[in-house]
Amino acid sequence: MRQQALASSAGPGRGFTRLRFLAAALALGLAFPAFSSAVGGPTNGVGFDRGGDDETIGTLPITGNHGQHLPLVRKARDTRPAFYLEGSYGDLVSTIAGFTGSGSVSLQALASGKVRLVFHGQLELALDRGLLHSTGIEVGTHVSGSFQGAQAWSGFAGSVAPIRPLHAGTSLLPVSGLDARGALEPTPWMLGAQSSHAGSYQFHALAEGALLYLGQNY
Repeated sequence: MRQQALASSAGPGRGFTRLRFLAAALALGLAFPAFSSAVGGPTNGVGFDRGGDDETIGTLPITGNHGQHLPLVRKARDTRPAFYLEGSYGDLVSTIAGFTGSGSVSLQALASGKVRLVFHGQLELALDRGLLHSTGIEVGTHVSGSFQGAQAWSGFAGSVAPIRPLHAGTSLLPVSGLDARGALEPTPWMLGAQSSHAGSYQFHALAEGALLYLGQNY
């Protein structure tokens, strides 16, 4: 999924398209299932206007994309799983080095004073690995009710295994811990799910040099 906009700022990941990623994973022996939350919340205290479902309330500034930003929405009408980043708003914005693909971001202000940015759509983020670990930003996934009980699998490309069915709600992913141990370079860690009525979903995390790439597709 890494295209030219991300390549110009993301260094080690340049030219690594989504199709090449899938081909590389298949070459490692991974057979992907046929793949496909409703999140959001008030943005009080973060400096954005209130809005309805899918109504744009601002943009997420990403300095590495030469003026290309992701729209911020108060609440996304997206019934598919989606990954999120959680931390202080300033830390989150500083850690995102670029993106490819398209989508939107719903923003939740949490009682702890932190915010949760939930990324919707088929996209890939490039994160500064040093800032990710020094700021304690957490990576997780949000699962909507439509994927409750969906068959799921996870693991490194080439050695994935079934896990318990998905449950609706938010849960942390082991991305930060795996990256701290150097386990995400060069083999990506993946999470996938297949719902008989709602479609399919795939998430990946891959480290290259100073950057950590998080992406999803359906």
